[in-house]
Order: sequence, then C-alpha cells, then structure tokens
Amino acid sequence: MASTQLQLASLLILSILFIAQSTRTIEEEIGECEFIGTCRTKVDCVGPCRSLGLGPFSALCVPKAQGGNQCCCINITPTPVKD
Repeated sequence: MASTQLQLASLLILSILFIAQSTRTIEEEIGECEFIGTCRTKVDCVGPCRSLGLGPFSALCVPKAQGGNQCCCINITPTPVKD
C-alpha cells in the first residue's frame, strides 16, 4: 500500500514538472501578441490578424484579465538556423 502511494506521488510530481516545463517552452516560442479586437472563437480573429498582414495560423482567441476574450495575433517567423 505504501509502495503504491509512493509511486502515485512520484507520478504526480513528475507530471507537474513536465507541464511546467512545457508551458515555459510554449511561452518562449510564441513571443509577443499583437492584441486586436474581441472574439468568441479563433475564427473571429482571422480577419483582424489579416489586417495586420498575418496569416490565419497566427490568430488566437485568448481570455482578457478583465473578462471576455481578445484576439492575439502572433508574428510567426522561423528562427534562422545557426551553422
């Protein structure tokens, strides 16, 4: 019984660490948002992001701190590969 609890606790800790690392990596890769307009779904953000010269894959619908949602347009440019 104690062995099972120890395994479960270890698995829980490893899961939390993995999630924290994944979140940090995603935030580092995404970079800054250009916030423009309000939205209910990602589709609502495609037009506003296109007005900034960005494609549909740069559009996200994210929650605002004050409530509701807003469009986040990400300038996705490939990082140059260093030799």
